[in-house]
Amino acid sequence: RKEFSKLTNIDITHPEDLDMSKLWLKKIFNGEIEKYQIEKRYIRKDKSFFWGELSVSAIKDKNNKTINTVGIVIDITERKLAESKLRDEQKRIKTILELIGDPIFLKDNKHKITYANRHFYDLFGLNEKKVIGKTLAENVPKNEMEHFLKIDRNVLDTGIPDFREEELTIKNHVHTIITRKTR
Repeated sequence: RKEFSKLTNIDITHPEDLDMSKLWLKKIFNGEIEKYQIEKRYIRKDKSFFWGELSVSAIKDKNNKTINTVGIVIDITERKLAESKLRDEQKRIKTILELIGDPIFLKDNKHKITYANRHFYDLFGLNEKKVIGKTLAENVPKNEMEHFLKIDRNVLDTGIPDFREEELTIKNHVHTIITRKTR
């Protein structure tokens, strides 16, 4: 049985992260990189695991050849658990937004769409590739574009929600819609 002080990083690496760890070590010993930082799981004595952020730097000899490494591990288990909970919550919210029968979209401060539900795509006859990261202002007549962007800007700048009935041209047909915009 090895003493803890003689265990290597590889000895306590979770089996599913072993290949990745070996690859990074190979790169550092081949001289491809001077240092690296990765997130991986470690095995405790009781066989449970924890997440660690490993930072490794090469130790070189006088000929600039890597002869060893030095590393530090920071326990990031709490952060990884929080990230997992956040992903789960994002999935739940997306599911709820998809189940709502009305078109819903989210925009960033530059009026670019960051999310739209399938009812939004169906309404406009567009897909995610043509929507996400775009303003969609180019898909409506200029007067409507200026009107919508002005209202959006006002809501974003003031934080005052806007609720109104207005006209929207979709595929050359004018529709009366009710919009609710909030920051």
